[in-house]
Order: sequence, then structure tokens, then C-alpha cells
Amino acid sequence: MVTSAAPSGESSDRPTIRIQFAQPAVDADSVGKTLDRPPALLEPGLPIEGYWVDRQTLALVPLSDLAPSTRYKVVLSGDLARRTEDFSFDFVHRPLVVEGVWGVDVKALPRRPKLPIHFNQAVNPLDVLEHCKLRNDTGTDIALVLHSSKSQGRKVVVGPDAELDQGKRYQVICSRLSGSKGPEPLAQPFHLAVATHRSAGVDSVLPGGQDVPTDELKIVIGFYTPVDADQARQHISAVPPITGLDRGSFDPTGTKYSVVVNLDTKQSYKLKIRAGLRDRYGQTVAKDYVHSFRTGEARPRFDMETGIYALETSAGGYPVWTRNLGHFDVDCAAVPKDKIVKLLTTSMNYD
Repeated sequence: MVTSAAPSGESSDRPTIRIQFAQPAVDADSVGKTLDRPPALLEPGLPIEGYWVDRQTLALVPLSDLAPSTRYKVVLSGDLARRTEDFSFDFVHRPLVVEGVWGVDVKALPRRPKLPIHFNQAVNPLDVLEHCKLRNDTGTDIALVLHSSKSQGRKVVVGPDAELDQGKRYQVICSRLSGSKGPEPLAQPFHLAVATHRSAGVDSVLPGGQDVPTDELKIVIGFYTPVDADQARQHISAVPPITGLDRGSFDPTGTKYSVVVNLDTKQSYKLKIRAGLRDRYGQTVAKDYVHSFRTGEARPRFDMETGIYALETSAGGYPVWTRNLGHFDVDCAAVPKDKIVKLLTTSMNYD
């Protein structure tokens, strides 16, 4: 009985094929010796040599290179065939794999995208056009045209034969495609979700409402498409003016502009993103976008100097600064005279 059978080291074009038996199949003297006549065939018609790794494991090694994307069959012969009820198995050497679509933002494609499809082995570009396609969200297939073939046929750049709709989702699909050196097709169809980018515009602005905090307020402006910081700073303004509004930055996607500012209390503000702002795709915002909000009372606040502070007996007190704070408590502790030097020379955290 055979318990397992498979090639190993498939990165090699001459992989070792191991067949494991449930019980010892030869005596110990046969282990490790090259067999005059291997008890197996490798179809279609390839010469092999064989040896026993141990009493239960037969190893077969092709004497010529196997072709990628090609199915081979191993058939036991002679006494081993009789003892295993004519056992055989097949495998595909280096099956074709679509590794992916790299080098473009598949979630924000232009309407005439160039899609670099990468494979683990060479493919015929014309076969890619026949067996790969774009499918829109209604199930309609869009034919592809060839732009280039690179890396000895392992990278094929294709694109749709018509302009895609803006802000829509699509699927890149490849099926029944074979490598250029073998007839065996993809084991499973390849699917990749992609989308075209939206028109330039403002998605959202925060904060909003009638009671917005005033201190260290974070303003976030979201765009549909990536925008450069210089463009944002030139086209974003506020009435009344907000100090520091132009000192913000974008997140890694280039779609969220954030800035931290301090505002006046009980003040109405209007943020404007002016028409003409250009995104990284060369599109411009078609019309002004205005967002309004109003601040409330400032948050309660307490400030004071920290550290060692000498207070003269004639001083009117120790100065502190408060805002919207009705009262506060003070805890004091007397320091004995013989401990003052130690206190002043010891490392302390005054915060």
C-alpha cells in the first residue's frame, strides 16, 4: 500500500519523486543503491533513475528536464505494481501561477489603465489577451489590448480596449491560461478586484456642529483622490482666518489633510476648499466646497510655573492662570529646615 507520493524540490526542473509505502518493500541491502531498472515509469516517456531512500521510500529522479505547465504521470511497474494494485499518480511540474498585478494602485486606476500582470513563468502575450479580461460590476466583459511583454514573458502589460467608467469597480480575471512551455492551464481562475479613481472633490470635513472645542482642535479634510500638500494649502481658507490652517499634513494615502489649531470661543467659522484644486491625477475640483461650524466655550484650564520658586513674604501670592474654572484645591506640605538642602539637591519631577 502506498501512503504518499509527490515530487519534492519543484524549483528544480529535475525534482526528486518520492513514493512512500506502508510496509518495507525491499531488504536492507537494497537501500541507497542506484537501481539498474527502476520499478516505475515516468510518462510521457522520460528516462529516470531510482534508488531506495530506506526500505519503505522509493526515490525517482528524471534524467532530463521536466517542462513547466506540463502534467506527468508516474506508474509503478513489475512486482511493486502487482503489490500495490497498479498504483499510479500524476502531477503538474511548476504549474502556472498569476502572482498578481503590481506597480499600480489597483484601488484607484485611471480610466485608461495599464495593468502589469506578473506570472511565475513565461506566457504567450496573445494567450493572455485571449484568456484574461476585465469584468464590470454588471457582469459585462471588457476585452484587453497588449501594451508590452517584459521579463522574458513573465510580465505582460495589458489595458482595456475602451475607457473605463470613473469611480467603478471591476474584476481582473484570468482562466484556462497556460504557460508558453506547457499545455496545463491554471489550476484555478485568477480574480483580482480593482477600481477606477473617483472625480476630484471633497469627501468630508470635520469637525462640525455648534459646540466645537477651541483648544488644540484637529481639523480633518477628506478628499476623494490623492492631493499634494501644496495644492491643499493654496486652496483651503477660512472666514474668519484660522492661524496655522496652512501648516497641516496628509496621511500616507494623500486623501486626508489634518491640522491642529486653536480657535476663538463662541465664533462661527466657514472653511472653504476653492474650485480649481488639482489632484495627483490632474483632475480639478469643479466648484467651491464650504463647511460651517461654531465653537463653544473654551475648556476649563489651569496653568502655573513649576519647579523651584522663591516666594518673598512681601509677595501678594503665587501666580496661577485659570480659564472657565470656578475653584481649585491646593495641597501644601511643610518641609523641615534640616531637609531643605536635601530637597533642593535631589532630582525631582516638577510636572
